[in-house]
Amino acid sequence: DISELLRNAHADPGIAREAHQSYALVHGFIQELNTDRALYSALRRSPGALARAGLAGDSEAMRVAEGLVADFEHAGVHLEGADRRRAGELQARLVAAEARFMGNLTREELLGSVELSPAQRRSLPAAL
Repeated sequence: DISELLRNAHADPGIAREAHQSYALVHGFIQELNTDRALYSALRRSPGALARAGLAGDSEAMRVAEGLVADFEHAGVHLEGADRRRAGELQARLVAAEARFMGNLTREELLGSVELSPAQRRSLPAAL
């Protein structure tokens, strides 16, 4: 989404920081949805509902439904109590680690640089 792009690519650190906060809020909301058992239960029934609606042959709709069920299960919706909370905590830590990693990819002071001589540059493919 746009906040993902802005948090990783915007030149203004303030905008990138705001985009990161936006991304964290959206991700937190999605995590809440992905651990909602009533919503998960409805999604688990979706292949049958698609069949009753005459969409059983719609492979795109089935892939979306199956993907959403997998997302819910990845978030730990099928777990109980403390295990489900722990899965949510781990997801939050994963998102934070990913944000740090992606942020480091755009920081020149961390990446350093490579200098090539004119002869080395000429040896590179023209597309570069």
